[in-house]
Amino acid sequence: MITRYFVDAEGIYLGSVTSAPAYQVLVPQPPVPDPETGEPVEQPDLVETVTPELVPPPGGIEVPHPPADGRAVWDFSTEAWQEPAPVLPPITARQCRLMLLQIGITPAMVEAEIAAIADETDRACAQIEWEYASTYDRHHALIDQMAAVFELPTLQVDTLWLAAADL
Repeated sequence: MITRYFVDAEGIYLGSVTSAPAYQVLVPQPPVPDPETGEPVEQPDLVETVTPELVPPPGGIEVPHPPADGRAVWDFSTEAWQEPAPVLPPITARQCRLMLLQIGITPAMVEAEIAAIADETDRACAQIEWEYASTYDRHHALIDQMAAVFELPTLQVDTLWLAAADL
């Protein structure tokens, strides 16, 4: 049996397809007239070996092996699985403020940046999020906005986020 692995055009793992084992089919043969007597002579059945076709899923693109983690994505340029980003859990307001303090960003600095938001509605929303949220999600717009303001690269924010989750 042969197993092949498939992804879609975006590199998302679709799964594997394993061929069924080959099997034999007996094909009856018609009698053949005996050359001397003209009488019909039974012929043995013909044995045919059938190898089932391995059919990939629709749109499937074959890759050499499955991912170690089903959430990994196939990178066509490197021809390798890219492991998924770590799961970043929500953190509490306390954890967020302690994390910021560890890198020199005080709550007052965040509040000053929020106060500088030009749009009144956006500024009010940001203030409410900062002051009243009991937890923060890593990919919340305010987190990304403040990361940009304080020039924190995404990888650094993710690393700090994981560290904050342990505070």
